[in-house]
Amino acid sequence: MSGWSENAREWENARNRIETRRRRGLSPQEARLPEVEAMLDKKMTQANISRALHVGERTIRSDVQVLRDAKKRIVVYEGPRQLQELNPEHRAMLEDTEEAFCAFYQFAVGKTIPSYWLRTDLTEDGKSLLALLLGPEDTMVNIPPRHAKSTVIAVYCAWRICRDRNVHIIWGSKTEQAAKKWGREVGNRFLGRGGKLAKAYGEFRPEVAGEDVWMPLSGRFRVIGPESDSTVSEYTLQIRGLGQQILGSECDVLILDDPTDKATAESEVGSAREMETIRGDFFSRLMPGGKVFCVGQRVNEPDVFTLLLTDEDPEVPQNWVHINMPAVLDEETRTVLWPESKWTYEELRKVRGRVGRRQWFAMYQQQPELSEDVIFDMNDVLRARDQERKLGEGMPIDRLFATVVSVDPAFKLQGAVVIADVEYDIYKRSFECWVRDIWELERGAARRKEAMISAVLQYRPDFLVYEDVGVTQDLGEETWFQDLKRMTRIVSHRTTGASKGDPEAGAESLALDFEQGNISTPYQGLEAQQATALLETDCEVYPRGQGNALMALWFIKWNRKMFVPRGALPTRQNRPGGYQGWGHRTRVVEAAV
Repeated sequence: MSGWSENAREWENARNRIETRRRRGLSPQEARLPEVEAMLDKKMTQANISRALHVGERTIRSDVQVLRDAKKRIVVYEGPRQLQELNPEHRAMLEDTEEAFCAFYQFAVGKTIPSYWLRTDLTEDGKSLLALLLGPEDTMVNIPPRHAKSTVIAVYCAWRICRDRNVHIIWGSKTEQAAKKWGREVGNRFLGRGGKLAKAYGEFRPEVAGEDVWMPLSGRFRVIGPESDSTVSEYTLQIRGLGQQILGSECDVLILDDPTDKATAESEVGSAREMETIRGDFFSRLMPGGKVFCVGQRVNEPDVFTLLLTDEDPEVPQNWVHINMPAVLDEETRTVLWPESKWTYEELRKVRGRVGRRQWFAMYQQQPELSEDVIFDMNDVLRARDQERKLGEGMPIDRLFATVVSVDPAFKLQGAVVIADVEYDIYKRSFECWVRDIWELERGAARRKEAMISAVLQYRPDFLVYEDVGVTQDLGEETWFQDLKRMTRIVSHRTTGASKGDPEAGAESLALDFEQGNISTPYQGLEAQQATALLETDCEVYPRGQGNALMALWFIKWNRKMFVPRGALPTRQNRPGGYQGWGHRTRVVEAAV
């Protein structure tokens, strides 16, 4: 054991050296082999090596076998090749044409390039998006998320490096995590040792990857080339987050990939700081003849794309080529941007239902101006009127539903009470709601108490939902509230920024429910029309107005998965002669009224 103690520090240093190699982009085994070989030379057993490096013995046995096999063969390092040495097929892929790049993409990825990159009917001058990517123009393209735009850009970077190993590319992204992801994609997947491109064009990675030369996991690396100057400190590719330091001073190609997010775009201070970083830290790196390619989805109006298109200096106008590519090109014909992918029209409709109108028009249709001021299409809201249903009438009894009373308490001005029937969905995926009644709720504890008791006594709901805010936090101690608990199930709702802005079940998602006909409002008779008008007014002015009735309706949708009506589940309460429900609803609390 004395030998073990004496070598503990040496083994710790060995583990640290392995970790350093891992950060430089080596695989776990590549990082570990030098230490295993050194320990074998010291006559250490495989069991002791396993304990020293904190890995399993099976792993060490595998490493030892690799070292033994390596000694049996001569390893030839295929260095970079001159253009004339290349296979004619591979040389043709480096020509400056769309056909050559498409062939290169197919060779590197194993798939054809997305068809929308080749369409010529989406730009004013008839050029394809791929032609703009390969051309000299500064280009700005707004594309929906998850449409393989970053993959095409990663292949473009590899293509440029294969064409000219002295090129310098800076790829700017919003976050450091994205920089690491795509640095690994370009450096390890496309340009890694022994890969397709390395075999076709010669190795890109130095034989000894040290001295901060090859670090794709950190978003930067420098390739070797037949004419490259090894004394130049510029990296071939740097992929940096907007908050990271840019190393070096120049680039030939600048790519901005999803440079902003919704939180930053909605903040004037954040947007100003973001623009200062892009213009000062990124654009200033471009060499004469350099190119900018900015791509991403819209998130707000204005956002970084709007600000970049704004000429700060009227004497020197900017020459951006700007293209908007919506996910759905034509609603009537159901034409989508990327038809050969999984993003069919039906799938995109599901996405719209999940993210809501605001996010859909901003991120997927590249039209944030349609999503800011008008969340609810009033034509959809007015179509929810049921001319045959009177105030207080709900779903027919042959349907399985729960009756819910939802209360948005009056805090500063007026509140609202919404009574509705919610159809039970055993899979908890859909939301269908028939509004039965809507009340205005005046300020004050007495008014709130009277409204909640009256609603419960009149409609005998299965559930009572109320917002847990400052004015309602002490309700649980009230005697009358304890009596309500014996008559119905109580659900306490707490509004947060995350819940209210949730893309699938947030307040704005109700707009799609109106559009799809999932919400019905009573409209036969003057009383029904007056009650429904409270909700319609809230929809018209939201998010600028108070929207209390709308918020009470949203409380119902957010908590819909909890609304299991009596008899829906096979519990012991439903057995013959057993308890007849989850709450007594026959007790009248007239003393509390």
